[in-house]
Amino acid sequence: MEYLPDSITQHLTTTSFSALTAHLNTSYLTPALAHVRAAYIDPYLVRPAASYLASSGGAMPDLLSVALLLVILFLSLKVLDYARRVVMFWVGLAWWLLWWASVIGVGVWLYTSGVERAARDVGWLVGLARGFLGRVFEDMERAGRQQQQQQRQAGVFGGNNAGFGAGGGARGHQVPLGRY
Repeated sequence: MEYLPDSITQHLTTTSFSALTAHLNTSYLTPALAHVRAAYIDPYLVRPAASYLASSGGAMPDLLSVALLLVILFLSLKVLDYARRVVMFWVGLAWWLLWWASVIGVGVWLYTSGVERAARDVGWLVGLARGFLGRVFEDMERAGRQQQQQQRQAGVFGGNNAGFGAGGGARGHQVPLGRY
């Protein structure tokens, strides 16, 4: 922190994270939200809905509230659909860029290293993956066999279960508890 000015260094070392977030909340977030509420939400949503509800009086409040609820539901679903489409566009664009970047990267790699060396490197990577996956599968099979063998030898509770349940024949019907 030698490259920062002393005033910033002192502020960063003495101020806690909660104090910083509280300061940011009071100085930036609250005024921005108040502006959005005063400039857009109140004049365009709250006041028209309130005046419409007040002008309708006691004519049919139930039907009016249901209609207003349906309009709000429709608008919120439209906004959510728009947000979903925007997110899906950006995710699709990211996948598209990733795909073409990898295709171009493989092409550049082939061009710079040559086909023979690239084939040798790919063969080495495939052999490495096969060896690793083969070892993982062997370890999983060996662990499964050991667990089954231990369950057969020790029984469910790890000891002599001759007096538990309906005699020795009930062992196969017991539910295993835990790992062993």
